[in-house]
Amino acid sequence: MKISVFFAIALPIVATACSRSQPTPTPVPPTELAAPSPPPASAAPGPLSSPPPPSTPARGTCVVVAKLSPWRYGPSVTPLPGGDVLIAGGRQGDDSQFMTAVDRFDPKTRAIRPAAPLAEARSLHGAAVAGDGRVVVAGGRTTKAVEVYDPTANQWSKVGNLGRELVTPIVVALPSGNVLVAGGDLMWKGALEDKAFEWRTKAQKLVPIAPMPAGSSGALVVKLPDGRIGIGADPLNTMEEALGEPEILYDEKAGWLRGKVGDPVIEAIQKDASGGTLLRPTSHRGPALRLTDDGIQALDPKGGEWREVAKLERSQPGATAAMLDDDTALVAGGIDEEKSLVEICSIAP
Repeated sequence: MKISVFFAIALPIVATACSRSQPTPTPVPPTELAAPSPPPASAAPGPLSSPPPPSTPARGTCVVVAKLSPWRYGPSVTPLPGGDVLIAGGRQGDDSQFMTAVDRFDPKTRAIRPAAPLAEARSLHGAAVAGDGRVVVAGGRTTKAVEVYDPTANQWSKVGNLGRELVTPIVVALPSGNVLVAGGDLMWKGALEDKAFEWRTKAQKLVPIAPMPAGSSGALVVKLPDGRIGIGADPLNTMEEALGEPEILYDEKAGWLRGKVGDPVIEAIQKDASGGTLLRPTSHRGPALRLTDDGIQALDPKGGEWREVAKLERSQPGATAAMLDDDTALVAGGIDEEKSLVEICSIAP
């Protein structure tokens, strides 16, 4: 079985950013970002096509409900507070075809419609919803910029610069409503970033914080029951193996802590080098889930083995996924036009 290597959570960093004050968010007017005929900032994204009649997949199965247009793989997939799902960025073909395209998908009506595009094209980036309902997008190929999306205004704002192009950074919401942005893969430079930031939701500013104890990417990130963020070494990343990276904890009050996370999700993935995208990276709201090219697997907390709990209707290498609720997932994207689909999956018990 081939396994997807695109990650749902991530973030980035920068060596020079810590010595400079961060810029105040500068909203980019929708007219500068939108496609040829953009809607006003207050307008909701317009429908791309009439949705098909909603169908509910049987437990343990998935159903194709839409196609991404333009097609792309490696987008971020982020559920919004109002119920829509934001599908942002991605790429086509080789490294020269990165995308600014953004779509909003309504899981209830199955309507998919274009939204205001990203200010800068990116793929393999991270995204998380801040406490005010806005989406923080950071890292990815081809850009150093951090952007924030306002779902009410359908508008993107550039809010900072990480100083480096960082792939699969850690981008994760914190209990306070702030967003942690840290680490990332420097790609062909043979190193992982250790710089870290917080997006401060009330101040609307990207603020540098203390660096991580060791460089890391967003491959193995779990939210622990006490609100801390656990980060483990990725068994597929040979750079991390060479560095002997320890497990790391992030606590909003105490900062970075070295030491064993002790989470069964991290332990199971480190034993199973087949990898996969962590879809529900937590062990306290049901079993952990991960996405493969062909379906969704759940972790057996007793045996430490992964079992399939939802079979994709169509194989989607290069897809990304997110949980809509405890039993339903949305999978979007694919490596070519035929496989760049949107599927809704119902998780088997």
